[in-house]
Amino acid sequence: MTDIVVNLVTFSSQELGLRLAQRWPFFVVEGRKVLIYQEHVADLDKRGSTVSLKVRGPRELVRWVAWAIQEICPDAEAIDEEGEPAKLAAEPMAVDEVEKMARGIEAARRTAIAKEADPAGGAHEAVALVLYLVKKEKLELAGPPAAVARAIFPLLRDVDATIGDKLEDALLDLDEVDELYADASELATIVQQNRHIFED
Repeated sequence: MTDIVVNLVTFSSQELGLRLAQRWPFFVVEGRKVLIYQEHVADLDKRGSTVSLKVRGPRELVRWVAWAIQEICPDAEAIDEEGEPAKLAAEPMAVDEVEKMARGIEAARRTAIAKEADPAGGAHEAVALVLYLVKKEKLELAGPPAAVARAIFPLLRDVDATIGDKLEDALLDLDEVDELYADASELATIVQQNRHIFED
């Protein structure tokens, strides 16, 4: 699978990332990773004035990323040799379609993790909690999130005043957990207020 290329990009990689995020707040460039709604869709490599996008997610999303780079850089030209049309003169998909596709990837990923954690289907809330804690930098994992969700989902069936202590003990006991930065009180508040479900 060939990369999608944007020529004549005059901004540095860092400036490019900042300008893209200013224009489209859901768009983040972290190092070489291009994230849309936290989903890794491409790797960005800038050499001179040429940006190469290695496809990591749906090619349609990466074509939109190439178009977006072209859109904010005067004189830039986005080319996808495998696409039709090859030159991305017009926006290849609407922003709401970009969001819908990225959210679909996220939902599929969460479902897959939940199924791995519990094939019977009981781990969806636990997966939401694990990914929320990781996203909020309250938890660092050394292993797969499914294993962590598998360990804590039984605790979420009966939430009472001791839920924070139970979660803290369970998380600290797992080899898959590298660091836990939330204490029992904070864990209890998150679960009791359903922040992991309602906060994006």
